[in-house]
Amino acid sequence: MRSIHKPRWRRVGVSLLVTAFIAIATGVPLAMLILPGVAQRQMLGRLDSPDPKEWHQALGYVAVHAGDDPAVARAAIDRLATPDHDRFNALMQALDMAGVWQRAGVGDDAWLRHIEGLLTDAQPETRIVGVQALAELTDLAGDPRGVKMLEHAASDEDGEVRFNALFVAAELVGITPDVNRQSYVALLSRLADD
Repeated sequence: MRSIHKPRWRRVGVSLLVTAFIAIATGVPLAMLILPGVAQRQMLGRLDSPDPKEWHQALGYVAVHAGDDPAVARAAIDRLATPDHDRFNALMQALDMAGVWQRAGVGDDAWLRHIEGLLTDAQPETRIVGVQALAELTDLAGDPRGVKMLEHAASDEDGEVRFNALFVAAELVGITPDVNRQSYVALLSRLADD
């Protein structure tokens, strides 16, 4: 007589299929939640890598994701304090490509460092852009860092750069608090003789 029970291998096979289906049904969504965070931490960790290849991969990640992910933008902005000017400029460009290179987002220190880079460029046109950028910092009109940069521009070898420094100093002297105004007055009198 035949047994009414299914063979044992069928029961085991069905059990394995059900187990595999449950593992896939729960594992795939779980992996989709966990893996992007792991990949993000790995890429952001590469921003500190001495290996140029890894570092450039991380910059590409910042350029693509910083606009959509505040954690990526913050990680890149935090690294703007690097003493390496090349890394600073590359981070700045990646943040700019992502659409997050804005003074309010990166802070005054990084913004002034960027302007300082413009003012020390080999091209006079770029130095003029740096001087004009100082004019936009009306809320920092009396900041000694900005005054120092403007004084540097006022002694530039190019006459157009010096002229722009004169113009910006004249703009800023009117909005600078009284305690800091003397720096601009002295600068204006020196430039007026030029």
